[in-house]
Amino acid sequence: MSSSRVFCCVKINCTAVFAKSCELTKHRREFHQRTTTLTYADGSKRLIERSPSGYFSCSCGIKYRNPNALLVHAKDCAVHLAAEGVEQTDEDGSDAEDESDAEEESEDENGQESTEELDDESLPLSRPVGVSASELTAAHIELEIAPELELEPLDEGAFDVDDTTLRNLRYINLEIVSELRALVCLDCGFCINPSRIHSHRLRLHGRKVNRSELIALERQLTPLPFLPHGDLARWVPHLRRIGPVPPFPYFPVSDGFECTRCGRLRATLDSIKHHGKACNGASFVKCHVQALTVGIGSSYFKVAVPEVENHMTEAEGALQKQLDILASAMRQLDAVVTEEVREPPWITRTGWHDYADMRIMATLSRLTYKPAPEDRNFEVLDAVFTQTKALLHQYLNLIDDTDNITLRNIRSPNEDLDLRPFSRRHQKRTHLKYFTWMARLVCFVVRITYDETDKIATGVVMPSATLAIIQNIKRCAVEPDSSETLAAEIGSLMWELLSEKVYINRKFGNLTVNFLALMGYCPSNQTFKSPERYTPLLAGLMFCFRLVALRSCWDAVDGDEALAEPARTQRFHASADEICQRLKDSCRTTAGEILGLHSAGAFHLRNHAAPGQVQWNVEDGYQSLNLDGECFSIPKFTSLVKHVFECLETELNYLLFSTDRGGWPPLPDRLFDVPSNTAADWSFRSDQRNHSTIQELSRFMVISLMRDPAKKGRLYGNMDVLLDSAVEQYTTHVSRYLALLCLAMQFTCGQPIRSTEILTLRFKNTEYHQRNIYIIENRTVMITTSYSKTQETKGKLKNICRFPPPFLADQIIYYLTTVLPFYWYLLERSRELKKSPFLFVTPNAERWRAERLAAFMEEEAFSVMDFELRPRKYRQIAIAIAKRYVEPLSLVIERQRNQSVNIYAYQAGHTNDMRDFSYGVDANDIIGITAESITESRHASVYWQVFIGALDELPEWVVYPPVLASKLSKAYALALFRSNENLIRQMRLLSDIPLVPHEPTAARLLDECESRNSGSGLVSVSTEADGDTDMLDTQSFGTDFNIENALLPMLDAYSPL
Repeated sequence: MSSSRVFCCVKINCTAVFAKSCELTKHRREFHQRTTTLTYADGSKRLIERSPSGYFSCSCGIKYRNPNALLVHAKDCAVHLAAEGVEQTDEDGSDAEDESDAEEESEDENGQESTEELDDESLPLSRPVGVSASELTAAHIELEIAPELELEPLDEGAFDVDDTTLRNLRYINLEIVSELRALVCLDCGFCINPSRIHSHRLRLHGRKVNRSELIALERQLTPLPFLPHGDLARWVPHLRRIGPVPPFPYFPVSDGFECTRCGRLRATLDSIKHHGKACNGASFVKCHVQALTVGIGSSYFKVAVPEVENHMTEAEGALQKQLDILASAMRQLDAVVTEEVREPPWITRTGWHDYADMRIMATLSRLTYKPAPEDRNFEVLDAVFTQTKALLHQYLNLIDDTDNITLRNIRSPNEDLDLRPFSRRHQKRTHLKYFTWMARLVCFVVRITYDETDKIATGVVMPSATLAIIQNIKRCAVEPDSSETLAAEIGSLMWELLSEKVYINRKFGNLTVNFLALMGYCPSNQTFKSPERYTPLLAGLMFCFRLVALRSCWDAVDGDEALAEPARTQRFHASADEICQRLKDSCRTTAGEILGLHSAGAFHLRNHAAPGQVQWNVEDGYQSLNLDGECFSIPKFTSLVKHVFECLETELNYLLFSTDRGGWPPLPDRLFDVPSNTAADWSFRSDQRNHSTIQELSRFMVISLMRDPAKKGRLYGNMDVLLDSAVEQYTTHVSRYLALLCLAMQFTCGQPIRSTEILTLRFKNTEYHQRNIYIIENRTVMITTSYSKTQETKGKLKNICRFPPPFLADQIIYYLTTVLPFYWYLLERSRELKKSPFLFVTPNAERWRAERLAAFMEEEAFSVMDFELRPRKYRQIAIAIAKRYVEPLSLVIERQRNQSVNIYAYQAGHTNDMRDFSYGVDANDIIGITAESITESRHASVYWQVFIGALDELPEWVVYPPVLASKLSKAYALALFRSNENLIRQMRLLSDIPLVPHEPTAARLLDECESRNSGSGLVSVSTEADGDTDMLDTQSFGTDFNIENALLPMLDAYSPL
């Protein structure tokens, strides 16, 4: 089979395809080559550009589309030889026909005006009469620009828009530049047409704009006096003519180059060198340029900005001041150091060392490795750098490879001028000076502040010595008259980094916030008010994390008192080597290293930082347990659950403007849902069978306000104006109601849901995700979550279903059908409304963070139980309670592998395998969940709710566990009823739960099973619940099979006592 090959043109807006490469080359030369250099017979050269109509023109008026044809013509051009220097009147071929052609080609396929002809080389040159090409200088060259811009003066406030429009524009990274009368995209710097916002965001950035927001934006931007793209493109020649101008906001300022002969501007060194070859070897100078991008072309113009060095003056002055202070102190110590200075043997020669000053390396080696006579403090210094030498070496190599990507991605360090904080040279210089200052400071304070009481064992520094080092760094960095200097702030940051338990209690996130706060970071527009602090602070952050990681290695072995000293030292060195290996394997960027060190430190602190083991109290009959030195009482926990339910009812009364349940709208006995429907925006509220019911519930609040003036007065003032204070108060109650709802789900839906999973609950489908809240029977609500850890490690999805109690299910339905529509109604009339498919969101449609749930759980639990309960602790406590009290009633027997899997372990994510639940047994089943898993999960949820007091008694359908499709499951159900008396009696003694089923029916089941046993091995069982007859196959278990004898030992193994 022969394969054909085609050659495509890759130029923008060109879709030409050719069968041969030579045809493609010819096409590029005739249509895409923009300049050519003509060499005349007298040796003179001239740079010719393609006219907007697509032709290259000679001074004699001859035009060619192919530049090679013009080159042949130039060698024999009679006009040029006869009258050299005659002014060219038709150099660009801009006759009437060409102008009409240019107008036809000025629109690209998206309707935006093409500005490809506005690039630097697209403006043709004019040579004065009597000046040869070899004598052409910048003084003789003029840019053939459009006539002077004749723009009508703008009225004051012509571009003033309301705050909502500005907020919507900035939300999609758009800004109005009134000086240019243009709309600018901050992501790419393009000037875009206000009527093509959606196409620009979708085509270039792959992001869609909400239709309602788009309509509102277009309505607000239409009356503004924006310039058309044709007039906007004429700004560049005008700006070039008037010379360097102040930089325009929101356009990046970059280092460019200007040709000294013709004044062309280029943004890169390669492009200006290429231009110099075509411009008779002209030289170039550096300058600052900005680019105006309209359509598909960019044009550069010069801007006058302050030098970059001016931004470094304050930071360098602070660093130099600290260096002078240390130099005066170290001169006193230099008199003691008399031995010859030698370079550390572990430092490898790199390119950075060639760049560095050798005096710095000598100072570092002297302070590090040469002890002074009768000065034992250097032993501490040797121990510090012996343990940190590998990390210090990594840092020396990293200085030469600066994280330029991070610096480059800073879009606007200075809000007014948009200047980049550092060039590459300044990055290296700042790193070098900061590292020198930090190394000398660390060495100096160790020498002068070492406490003799801190003993050094086998070269390992005690944690107190490390804290003393950093404490004195902070003290030495602060002078009485310079407490606000950069060194003082860096010292404070280091002290915060090495505080107690740095890896837990959310301090890692606080450190990041402090790091950004020192630079004046503004999260709204992602700018830095103090960009000169970025590089030194980042370097200090890396250095501090290394010290913290080493301290974590020591803490990991220091807490083990049973570990002998040699083994403790050996483990410390092994941990430090592991950190070094992690650094070698991680990404060689600043952020990657910080995260790697944080991960390493958290790994070593996991054993003693994680919650301890649960210990039951035998004295009170296993009614309480101890965790981390605190006592958790099960009766108090039951009171906490009741307290949460009462608060939920109180908050719902306020949200519905009612005093009791009598004022709540009635719910139907049955709601319909289709769990298998994955269409976008689908939920049970979208089902047509629920249309009338949902409509009544959603209109309940508005109708009640219209009928009751007292309720209406709580939200509206005079003239039916919505009160902002009332809306804020209502928003506060909605937030508390959602927090209580989330807490109730954690407590009553079985084993606790991970915070990262429960906060992602969606009540409707999205374009890429399926919802998590379903109605499966009458008003029974089912919540599904995906166990993300299993998906990440094994690539398989593990869906877990949970069932809230009826009261909580009704609360969820009330919120989604009555409260949420009315809440959106209020937000839409008081502020900008942003809808979200997530259940737990802020008024700004931002998803809750896990810290919010943890803080609320701790606050509510402490007020009722006097116990600081957090999600991590509650997870261990709930698993312990389930294993002791509820687990025996929920044993699942997997028929595929004949393997026992407990449903509570499955909910908690503690199973050893994935259980290939990837098939569906019904069209209404959710992917990854079967009818059997739904039944068992619902069965387990009910027993858990009865135990913690969320249900008063078991429902009738739970008294007899549903007979599943598995024959072994039927046998297990019969055996469970046979042994229920002893089991229920034990459960009643422990938790006082009335779990006794209907005794006559259970006894009749067993009597019928024994009396009808025949040689065929089939047992007919009839129940009062369904009235049908199920056949149990007992031949597979042998002729002497006895249900009770076969399964009771297995039940005894799972008994609660």
